[in-house]
Amino acid sequence: FIALVFDKALDAHGRAWDDLVEDRIVDTGKHVRWCREANLYNETVNTDSLVDVRKSYQVLSSCATRPIGHVLILESADLVHIKSFLATDPVVQKLGCSVEDIPLYRWRHIK
Repeated sequence: FIALVFDKALDAHGRAWDDLVEDRIVDTGKHVRWCREANLYNETVNTDSLVDVRKSYQVLSSCATRPIGHVLILESADLVHIKSFLATDPVVQKLGCSVEDIPLYRWRHIK
């Protein structure tokens, strides 16, 4: 699955671009940690994980100076697991949007 998280389109609070960029910069570290922890497996962490994060790329504005979102490549057997996993993303939580609003695509639809 591919998830497209664009801050301005998903922001439930109607914030200005500058505020969204500032929040994105602050929450990038939390997002990276969230992605890494999702792929960490051992006896105490993620013993029941149903989603793997293959890639997470930051999307930049056309001037290539501001982060405006991110693209996640996720692997899971079921869409329900993807949606519940995305709901725990720190950036998605900060945007206050519904997981149903995040565009999701299957890889075969893009090829």
